Amino acid sequence: MTSLEMRGVQLSVLRVDEDWRSWWLTLLDAPTSAPLWPHPLYHDRITPERLSDVDYLGGNEFGKRGPSLSERGQRALKVAIYGAASALESNFDYLNELDSGCGDGDCGSTLNRWAEGVRQIDLELEYPCTVLHQLCYLMESKVGGTSGALYGIFFATMARAFEDSDISGITAERWIQASKAGLEAVMKYGIVEPGDRTLVDALYPALNHLQLHSRPCINELLDDLWAACSVAKKAAKKTAGMQAKVGRASYVGEDQLTKPDAGATAVAVWFRGFVSALDAELHSVFCARRKGKSSSTSSSSSDEE
Repeated sequence: MTSLEMRGVQLSVLRVDEDWRSWWLTLLDAPTSAPLWPHPLYHDRITPERLSDVDYLGGNEFGKRGPSLSERGQRALKVAIYGAASALESNFDYLNELDSGCGDGDCGSTLNRWAEGVRQIDLELEYPCTVLHQLCYLMESKVGGTSGALYGIFFATMARAFEDSDISGITAERWIQASKAGLEAVMKYGIVEPGDRTLVDALYPALNHLQLHSRPCINELLDDLWAACSVAKKAAKKTAGMQAKVGRASYVGEDQLTKPDAGATAVAVWFRGFVSALDAELHSVFCARRKGKSSSTSSSSSDEE
């Protein structure tokens, strides 16, 4: 028996006592509705029709709800999302390596599928609610597994935080609140807490730092985001040797948990990629504005002269 995307083979062994041998073998050979078992109950297999995901990926399914972003805000958000995707693509081998000792060895590969999906669709960036639903759908359809489910919950909850049409403006504080709501949903439905050796161990302290230190000025906000990156990275490193309480890692020996958790490290990776790209975009806009003002001032001086 194999697990999809798992590196290696897992064997399931059923020990059958002599007294119960014939009974067990009779059950194993009985007709069943499981289509790939040796004696399926239904021989005429039906191939279900694949549902179109055009509406989902195009944002049509979710409509246009909540506050909207300016063109500059849309550009910054797109660059930041692509930055997170690029960071995951650049580190997928490393994340797979971290996941190989105590997991399926596919953490990087699965998240890389989300990164590829992001580049294949047209992100509806005007409405945060819509684009977050798109990111959620990509997680659920392209990634799957535990990571896909948890990140799907995270993005879906963030999207709901932006559905309120009465929200005036989209501030950094609003993004942080939405992210915190998403994390709380992950912890609730994933039944996971900080210290369980999961992605929560990196995301929780990073968002807490932002909530406590976020400032409205762009330069100060970027400083806060970079500080949150450092917090996430340090927290991810602390998962090395941490006893896992959930997931496949909770079933392996301590000798397999000497490296940082792949899920927590992935958070530190995409968080840094997101912030780095956003920083570069905002600085380029700022420099362009300064250059424009300087040219305008020089022109005015020449006219006066």
